[in-house]
Amino acid sequence: MGLREIEKDIELRAKIKKKSPEYMVKELELMLNSVKELRKQIEEFENKYGDLIVENPEYQEKLKKIRLEIGMSEIPSEKFKVKPNMIEKITGKGQFYNQLSVQILNMAKKKILETGGIMTLAEVVLMINEGRPNDVVSALDVIKAINILENADIIPGIKKLDSGIKIVEFIPVELTPDQSIILNLASKKGYITLEEILMNTNWTQDRIERVLQTLIDNNIAKVDLSYATGKRYYFPGLGG
Repeated sequence: MGLREIEKDIELRAKIKKKSPEYMVKELELMLNSVKELRKQIEEFENKYGDLIVENPEYQEKLKKIRLEIGMSEIPSEKFKVKPNMIEKITGKGQFYNQLSVQILNMAKKKILETGGIMTLAEVVLMINEGRPNDVVSALDVIKAINILENADIIPGIKKLDSGIKIVEFIPVELTPDQSIILNLASKKGYITLEEILMNTNWTQDRIERVLQTLIDNNIAKVDLSYATGKRYYFPGLGG
């Protein structure tokens, strides 16, 4: 390499070195703009699909991870909360009750193996209010949301037992007269013993055990044998 070529190479390196900070700043600006654009897209996405996000905790968890990866704060607790307006309160219809009905259905489905598809209305209210210490949903709002599911033929709906306790059927449960009697007897405590059924009916022990077994087979009842309390039949959907 000749002297002239060396001089040109030195000049070129000097120019590149001088320009490097400018390029660095431009590249940094592009990166920042990309992050800003991504944040904007995430917020637009959340606003667009708010109804679906509030119905599914898995979506919320994924969004939480994405937000953390790009330095955004967690999803504000109030972001997807929807309150019923006056018209919705009166009619029992609208976005709030639609969201609430889907939430109730999804949560109840996860408990079907435990409850057999039957829950007291009180248990449904407790279920939907889990993790909502500052955003309590009233029993009346729960009833309105359940009515939406019933009117859409998604669930059988609310049924009142002879004891006065209301139960919600999330799947069609064709209870026999004998099963209904035992369910009614157990509804006040959430559990019952064979002796209590004997005292309240004129059935034979074989008949009682046969009916209880059908309730167990349908996941409506669970048997528990304890030295302290003896043999009891619990009904998780009734709070047992």
